[in-house]
Amino acid sequence: MKKNLNITIAIGGVLLTALYAFTLQKLFEIEFPFSLLESLSLVGPLAISAKIALAAMGYFRPSDFRAITILIIGFILSLMVVSVQHLIVQPIYDEHLSDHFIQVGWRLHFLVAFLVNSSGLTISLFWNELRDQTAYMSRRKEAHELNREAELLMLRHQLQPHFLFNSLNSINALIGQKPEKAREMIHQLGTFLRGTIRIDDQKPISFSTEMEQIQLYLNIEKVRFGHRLDIETTIDDEAAKSSIPPLLLQPLLENAIKFGLYGTSEAVHLVLSARKEMNSLLIEITNPIDEDAESLIGTGFGLQSVQRRLYLTYGQNDLVKVQQDDQLFKVTLKIPQ
Repeated sequence: MKKNLNITIAIGGVLLTALYAFTLQKLFEIEFPFSLLESLSLVGPLAISAKIALAAMGYFRPSDFRAITILIIGFILSLMVVSVQHLIVQPIYDEHLSDHFIQVGWRLHFLVAFLVNSSGLTISLFWNELRDQTAYMSRRKEAHELNREAELLMLRHQLQPHFLFNSLNSINALIGQKPEKAREMIHQLGTFLRGTIRIDDQKPISFSTEMEQIQLYLNIEKVRFGHRLDIETTIDDEAAKSSIPPLLLQPLLENAIKFGLYGTSEAVHLVLSARKEMNSLLIEITNPIDEDAESLIGTGFGLQSVQRRLYLTYGQNDLVKVQQDDQLFKVTLKIPQ
């Protein structure tokens, strides 16, 4: 940035020097070598003052009376430039300048210096404010992203204890009556938890990888419920290759099992299907419900957490659809690809 600023000032100084020397030659009939020298003697101090002005606006930015402040600073800087040029440099070659130019030239110099300094101050002020605004928006976006990631992580961490407590309660119930089943469930639980630790919360995974973890979870549930839990999965090849946020389906399947099995001693048939449609992965989870099992009405945290995760990940509120009738409850997820 600093290098580009110096290059810009240098190029502008060269162009201004040539233009001003040509103007002095035409207006006041000054020989070209001396009109160029006069131009250089003005542009040199002017370039220094312009750089000072640009640097100053990086630290001092008036909030009130900006126009007046810029005019005052521009006036002071221009007065300094003309003083250096007219009182120190120009007397060296005065004999080569016309009397008319010596009398009125400082006014022209001051006007040029004032226009350059005021323009530089104005441009610098708005450029620095634009840069600050861009940096502020970048920090705000970064803070929003960090908050989003923190909320996603919080949702994941809220779900894991919920599932873990249920599993430990089931293991505790199996230890006395079916110790072999309890050991099997502990093994399945350990395998599942190791898999969740390896998964990066922030990166999507393939649906086939998600299903590997889901199968570990279902193995745990099958230890608990045995033949009563019947799960049908239908996944097409394109869906298996699609991407999905990690461990998104586990809370939905946990709800399906809870509301499907906890009110009956009969076998329950759950259906998990996935297919690719256009630029979306459609996932459907269907479970039977007992309309009389009012005691099983929960907080809806699992479904709400999935809705929130999808919104935070994709920025859409219409990615979860729920359908319910007297016998079936179906959740449909639409995952953008």
